[in-house]
Amino acid sequence: MDVGIQLNMFKKNDIVLDLGSGSGKNAFICAQIVGKEGKVIGVDQNPDMLSLSRSASKEVTKNIGFNNTEFLEGSIEKLDELDKDLSPLIADKSVDIILSNCVLNLVSPESRNNLLRNIKRVLNDNGRIAISDIVSNKKVPLRLQNDHDLWTGCISGAWYEPDFISDFKELGFKNLEFAERSAEPWKVIEDIEFRTVTLVGNI
Repeated sequence: MDVGIQLNMFKKNDIVLDLGSGSGKNAFICAQIVGKEGKVIGVDQNPDMLSLSRSASKEVTKNIGFNNTEFLEGSIEKLDELDKDLSPLIADKSVDIILSNCVLNLVSPESRNNLLRNIKRVLNDNGRIAISDIVSNKKVPLRLQNDHDLWTGCISGAWYEPDFISDFKELGFKNLEFAERSAEPWKVIEDIEFRTVTLVGNI
């Protein structure tokens, strides 16, 4: 599901991190906003998506006149994973704003804390977030979490809506709010409502 991005959150010269960058569509939109002196880094673990985004980057570069995008292979919950030079995939305090579009809920519950720690770690002291995802009005029971089809369909891993804000608040984020929240549920399964939201805030 693609719920769009908050364009007003991005500024010229920003360093942007796109978690789960997929085909690169959102990254390329941001690339034009941040300009030649800015940069957009996409992280994705799907080889096909990386091939697609890297290939498209050449055409985008030709059209806008500069190349400020980079697409890295990796898991979004393992941004601290060291490479052969013992450097993390994404360095500490190296990013101005993080965006993601319906991918945080694909991270397993046992890896969620590491995902959150990494989001905080890579943002600079004035860092911002613009995170779109699926939330639920009730906590998803374990039997639904164990349903593979529901998981890959962005259902089973949905954040419980109150926890989505509180988990980021516990990290020290401020001014947290839903810039977008769908009035009608995207899906209803066993009396649990799933809807799209976009959480924004800053450190």
